[in-house]
Order: sequence, then structure tokens, then C-alpha cells
Amino acid sequence: MPSGEEQGSGDQPPPPQPQQRSIGIAQHRRTIKQREVTYRCEWCSQERTEFRYPGPLPRYCCPDCRCLAQNRIAAQRMKAMRKRKNPTPRGWRRGPGRPKQS
Repeated sequence: MPSGEEQGSGDQPPPPQPQQRSIGIAQHRRTIKQREVTYRCEWCSQERTEFRYPGPLPRYCCPDCRCLAQNRIAAQRMKAMRKRKNPTPRGWRRGPGRPKQS
């Protein structure tokens, strides 16, 4: 009869294993292995460790963080554009001083 500890360990799946991918380059084949990398999400600052193929690290930990960050960036860009394009209240209303000569 198994003890409670053995039953509890069966609930969690085994940790993911690195994979390999073989690609053909000219006259030979190259095997690319995944490596374990740790990175920090730019949006939520969560540290994440996963197996990844060589290349640039992701900036965000999940699609939700990416969407929120892109929305924030787009809002800031639109705010700056509106500030550049729209005149200030002083620009479209005459200030005090001499009346305009016609």
C-alpha cells in the first residue's frame, strides 16, 4: 500500500526536458539544442525559467503582459502625438493685448 507522500508526487507532471532540432545547412546537418534560460518580464517583473532555442530572450512572460504593455505604449504614443498636433488653448484663443488690426 503506497504512502501519502508517494501519491502526492504523482500529481505533478515531470519537469520539461530540453528538445533538439536538426537543420540542414549546405553540405552538413547541425543539431540545435534547447538551453535553460532565465529572464525577467518587463511588464510584471516576474522571473521565468524555461527551455528555449538559441536567440533573443522574450521581453514578456505571457501574451497578457505583452498585450497590456503594447496598449500602454500605444496610449503614450497617442498622447504625445495629440500634444504635438493639437494647439494649446493659448494658440486658438487670442490673449490679452491690442485688438487685431484689420
